[in-house]
Amino acid sequence: MQIMVDIMDENKFIADGGLIGKCSLCSCTVRKQDNYLSKGTININGKRVCGRCLYSLVNPVKRAETLYAQEIKDTGKKELQIEQYGVWVNPETGKIEKA
Repeated sequence: MQIMVDIMDENKFIADGGLIGKCSLCSCTVRKQDNYLSKGTININGKRVCGRCLYSLVNPVKRAETLYAQEIKDTGKKELQIEQYGVWVNPETGKIEKA
């Protein structure tokens, strides 16, 4: 699945104080102003997301990235164990399981 992210370049055609749209996450109205709410507005797959919502997603995204990296590392370890020995050690139970 490819996610399309566009910076709001079309805002240059909107007059100052003009309505840009509504955030799809918090439903706040986004106007063209010099604040992070409007300047940080982006489109993700056609959905408008305001700067406040983007800022609030920083920590969950970092956590998800860490968990994803750990999962990739564990998957590679499991595949290596299966390839070498035909079995793998389940990290949750500590038991050897057949592939």
